[in-house]
Amino acid sequence: NKNEFLHGLASTMNVMASPIIISIFVVLSAMAVFAYQYSQRSAFAIHALPIQRAGLFLTNYVSGLLFLIIPQFINYILISLITIGTDVKFVDNLLPWFASCVFVTIFLYSIMVMFCMFSGNFFWPPILYLIFNLLYIAMKYMIFGLGHFLLYGIPAKEFWSSQKDFLLSPLYYLIKSHSFSLVENMTSHLEIVVKTTSFYLPYTFATIAIIGFAFLLYKKRSLECVGNVLSYKSMRPPFLWLASTCFLVLSVELLISIFFSADLYLQDQSFRIIFIFVLAFSVLVFFLTEMIIKKKFRIFSKSKAMEAFIFTALMLIALCAIRYDIFHLESKLPDLNNISSATVNYYYKSTFTTKEEIAFARDLHSQLLQEKHQKGNPYTDKIQEVSIVYHLKKGPTL
Repeated sequence: NKNEFLHGLASTMNVMASPIIISIFVVLSAMAVFAYQYSQRSAFAIHALPIQRAGLFLTNYVSGLLFLIIPQFINYILISLITIGTDVKFVDNLLPWFASCVFVTIFLYSIMVMFCMFSGNFFWPPILYLIFNLLYIAMKYMIFGLGHFLLYGIPAKEFWSSQKDFLLSPLYYLIKSHSFSLVENMTSHLEIVVKTTSFYLPYTFATIAIIGFAFLLYKKRSLECVGNVLSYKSMRPPFLWLASTCFLVLSVELLISIFFSADLYLQDQSFRIIFIFVLAFSVLVFFLTEMIIKKKFRIFSKSKAMEAFIFTALMLIALCAIRYDIFHLESKLPDLNNISSATVNYYYKSTFTTKEEIAFARDLHSQLLQEKHQKGNPYTDKIQEVSIVYHLKKGPTL
């Protein structure tokens, strides 16, 4: 019947609007129009033409974008023709769907074009595109994952506590947000609506900024950077430090998950092993990352050795700062007057709304934190997790 047909059509439209599918073609399109940058002969030939770089950039940007939008427009026309015979009013829903797909396409395509400027190596722009889109969410996961091992009472799911900042990982956010569903409106007609529209405004400003930044990078791009992992020398130090930090944290978390039981809290002896591991492997990770960037083995120098030593020292300081709760993450207790309600999950959920009940939840929280300092408390596999969620009056949940 008509409803089954529209539900099937909505599923197909969701596939077409998938940020993953769009990203695949975004990468292919951007790499196709800017491929001449990764061949020295082609780069010199194209830039020898009597065309300014502004004209080259605009021509290639628009060309790649048209490769993406024209097929989407054809899909829009075909689906409109199909649905006219089924439900004329449903056709009105197709324009917002098409506009949303075009918006996401332009945004992701602009990001990919920017990373085509970042590297002179053909294989690196897609890698940088993926890293950028998932970097924030990955770093947040690693930080809270490390906190889960090194701090008492910091669960791994604390990572999911905030949703607004997921905007900083565009592809991840869009995968969660850019989907469509059928709903029945006031006139009993089915219409397709986007899951959320909150990303339109921030990503509009971001798109404008990214296009402008990509153009500036293209204007300053040297033709001699063909083959380099990173096109600009000024980008190498931050990329080196960021990549080395991520590799080291991932190595530490992998080591902990394999060799230690950290369901409650790492013991001091285990932490000393982690400390020695960071001390021993941070230099190795640092130099390996440098080798990848420069694509050669002969990278050792006095200045680079000093930089590796500074990197190691900062990693050890950060590790100790987390372990000994310098930032008061595990000992944080919200003020009683700032809590509107509290939910305690111990076998079953209980929601507290009165001041006395909320005070009881805080006292329970405080007692649980004190358990960490009680000597002779044996580690056991018989663990019952207690989850306490505070709903704050002026802010998100804690």
